[in-house]
Amino acid sequence: MYFGALSIGADFTAGLLVMNLLKKNKSKARLLFKDFNANFIMRGDTDIIFTCTDYKIIEQSILENIKTNNRVNFKLLVNAHSKDGEHIADFTLTTSIK
Repeated sequence: MYFGALSIGADFTAGLLVMNLLKKNKSKARLLFKDFNANFIMRGDTDIIFTCTDYKIIEQSILENIKTNNRVNFKLLVNAHSKDGEHIADFTLTTSIK
């Protein structure tokens, strides 16, 4: 799988997780990605699984935004693995909510 498709998968994974937590916390904050870094390890020739386990970072940032009403920036790590467990890529997305 080419890096463009992998990047979209990482963007979607992080964005969906943030949007779900915004909704859960009844926040009206808007999401945008300020920065995007990628480390492509190998080409993915099968289905790719994207994982982001930064739930606590997101929730803390949302609660801070609700409390202060200020813009909050935080970094999210998204990992990409093949369905066979091969490490395909790592992504770091600087996320901003206000």
